[in-house]
Amino acid sequence: ERHQAKATLLLAAANKLMNNYDVAIQAYRRAHELNRRIDHRPGMAKSLQGIATCLREQGSMDSADIYLDSAEHALAGIHDREMESRIADDRGLAACLRGDLESALRYWHETLAMHEAAQERNSMAAMLGKLGVVHQLRGDHRRAIDNYYKSLAIMEELNDMQGVGATCGNLGHIHLEHQEFDIARGYFERALEVARSISDRRAEADALNNLGVLCSRNGDHTKASTFDTQALAIRREIKDLPGEINSLHNLAEVSRDAGDLVHAQELYLECLSKLDITGDQRALTNTLVGLTSVFNLQDDHATAVVYGTRALGLAQRFGYLTEARNVTSLLHTSHKALRNTEQALLMLELHMAAKDSLASSEDQRMLLEREFQYTYEKETLADSLRHAAELVHVRDQQHLAETRSLATGGGAALVLLGGGLWFHADRKRRK
Repeated sequence: ERHQAKATLLLAAANKLMNNYDVAIQAYRRAHELNRRIDHRPGMAKSLQGIATCLREQGSMDSADIYLDSAEHALAGIHDREMESRIADDRGLAACLRGDLESALRYWHETLAMHEAAQERNSMAAMLGKLGVVHQLRGDHRRAIDNYYKSLAIMEELNDMQGVGATCGNLGHIHLEHQEFDIARGYFERALEVARSISDRRAEADALNNLGVLCSRNGDHTKASTFDTQALAIRREIKDLPGEINSLHNLAEVSRDAGDLVHAQELYLECLSKLDITGDQRALTNTLVGLTSVFNLQDDHATAVVYGTRALGLAQRFGYLTEARNVTSLLHTSHKALRNTEQALLMLELHMAAKDSLASSEDQRMLLEREFQYTYEKETLADSLRHAAELVHVRDQQHLAETRSLATGGGAALVLLGGGLWFHADRKRRK
């Protein structure tokens, strides 16, 4: 039965890699039962952790946490470094996806220490990439870049192309945040090239999403829609529900910004129906904010108030300052149009309070950046510019090749986070 349990675990893992999550979960459950019969608790824990991973990939965060708790319970009283590191890694990912960045840092530093002690360089590179993402989300771009380059060096040494592509995506987002569009495009296009070279459909969708973000920021709605539509098709193909919702949300914003309000409304409502499955509260809040905006633009201010009030409640409950700032501004407009003077004034006051809180957060981010020594900053910046210049050169060569291909009728056009995590993807939504 021990050999049968191992074989079943391998079957489950293979199906998980192919995104056959329902089949993988069934196999993990069989493996868990086989390991339970022989009282092999590490095997039980591995099976339960595998189920948790599949559920998380499908967007069922709460159910994933329950199975992760069970996996940890199965290890009680025994020492299994591999499973301990896996569970700590998953805990960090769950915390990051929920916005608890301090807990994510704690779990992932703990996991990194385990991998360093065992000299597991591939796992060390993955953890460094994940820590880079958390620092990036915190606005600490110096630490983010430092972690990304350490990760990238190991990944290139080990020829881990999936990791290389994900890290390029994350570096692209840092430059995008600084409005360095050409450099960001170079990183995103390299991530796309890598994803296609290794036939990684999920990473390809992420790279498409990132390029859609870039085009949207540049006001090119047509190209943004093309990239987002391609990403949506892939995410549906691989049954990536959180990614599908993200693509629908992006397409809704592109339609709204292009003035197609009816289509934008339809896309936001489709997002809303799917978010009941995933339980992603931040995505739900952003979708409600989007609907508030669309109904305001259609002069249906009463309906805008319904969606906006719900969004504000979630933003206040979970501490989403950016969403609170955005929706209070929209609700101020709605109530003002409806001549609800008191409510309009209240929304204005809440809007100013949210802006002040965000300004305070920005001050903290700037203090984090100043923690680094001047010499360190110069070295990091020099490395960043050197790598970026190399990528822009590659992009220019690719652009010439694409131009020749298009002239003969060929060619194809092609993100929070490409991410060195999930993370090989950006789950951030466009504001």
